[in-house]
Amino acid sequence: GVDELNNRSNITSVRMEDGENTCLQQGEPYEIDDYKKARGEIDKILRDIVFPEESDPDREKKIFAQIYKELGKKIRYNYHAISEEGKKDDALQISCRNLTDGLLKNTAVCAGYARLCLVMLHSVDIKSIVVSGEAGTENIINNPTEINHEWNLVYQNNEWIVIDTTWDSYNQYRNGIKYY
Repeated sequence: GVDELNNRSNITSVRMEDGENTCLQQGEPYEIDDYKKARGEIDKILRDIVFPEESDPDREKKIFAQIYKELGKKIRYNYHAISEEGKKDDALQISCRNLTDGLLKNTAVCAGYARLCLVMLHSVDIKSIVVSGEAGTENIINNPTEINHEWNLVYQNNEWIVIDTTWDSYNQYRNGIKYY
């Protein structure tokens, strides 16, 4: 955690990787100060989570729903990052897809949403993975097309459930719904 890093002045950067989930590789290590700030934001979100009793059969579902709702309220899609001008900014192309922009600037693209969701769920011992593929955009923009996209699978009640923090965040903002 952050406290341990504060006690180790020789650490200057942090790389987050998960042996089974290479999506956590964010292109370059986090500078230590950025990582501490991001980790602090994760800790703030987790402090506000109400953890049901261990015996509650819907415990994971209730924890998941709270995290999902908080991410939906906190982050807005970074349309600039996918614009022609934004694509020329190499630093932005990394930060909008890792934890930095989502937690520190409240903006991300789909990869940032998915990776942040993954890290948050793993922080509370809920199984999740990031999935990459193509998604249709006919409901989002007037120009139907297939685009590269990332979302999550979450393990709940002995099955994998598809969730899309990116598009559900938009729906939360627009329609006030909690999550699909």
